[in-house]
Amino acid sequence: MTSDSSARRRLAELGIAWPPAPPTHQYVPAVAFGQLIFVSGHAPYADGGHQYRGRVGETLDLDQARAAAGLAVLGSLVSRCPAASPSNWS
Repeated sequence: MTSDSSARRRLAELGIAWPPAPPTHQYVPAVAFGQLIFVSGHAPYADGGHQYRGRVGETLDLDQARAAAGLAVLGSLVSRCPAASPSNWS
């Protein structure tokens, strides 16, 4: 994927909605170093709040954990940090 629109298009093909960017706090959500992007601080955030809390096997089952991981990955994709923007991917 080389642009924001192609990332959105590919996610739409997979049936995944492009969520709004999660709120940022007192951390840098992504840093580019060469061709790598390091992300941190992303959680399963959607619809204005955290959707899952707890530990897998204790308060979350495996399906919930997978859904939480998916939301966290989407959050990193739409991060407000320019380094994490699909328009900067090559």
